[in-house]
Amino acid sequence: MAIKRLQYGYRNVHKTAYFSGKSYIINDIEVGEHSFINMNCVISSQTKIGRYVLLGPCVAITGDNHIFDKPGTPTIFSGAPEQKLTVIEDDVWVGINTTIMSGVTIGRGAIIAAGTVVTKDVPAYEIHCGVPNKKLRERFKSKEDRERHNQMLEGPTVSGAVNRPRPLRST
Repeated sequence: MAIKRLQYGYRNVHKTAYFSGKSYIINDIEVGEHSFINMNCVISSQTKIGRYVLLGPCVAITGDNHIFDKPGTPTIFSGAPEQKLTVIEDDVWVGINTTIMSGVTIGRGAIIAAGTVVTKDVPAYEIHCGVPNKKLRERFKSKEDRERHNQMLEGPTVSGAVNRPRPLRST
């Protein structure tokens, strides 16, 4: 990972962050401790990813990159608006083939189901799914469980065995 950080100019990626396979990631990305970005992700400018975040394969963080309402000007020549900050807070799990629109915030401990299109903010510890995203349920069953998890996240960095992806094989 150290070589990738230097090679691609990722100055704000923690040394414990892990990238699997090839992805297209703008070099102004910020990634916290022990976060994982799986293969074939597309991550646009102005993206901040917290600690312990898991991005599944083929996650796209994009959008808001074309001005389309200038009469008499083709969209391709209309320019781009200023990029909005996209924030994925600590301990978020984002499933495969999810699209996250620019400018949203995914709260601490949230889970985003595979194939979801996130068009609006996701509150902490909620599980969202669908197109566009909607709340499925809470991550934890009790307020006490949520508070215990919050205390862990606010404490010192923890580490342990990481569930790394297995290499894909064609059959």
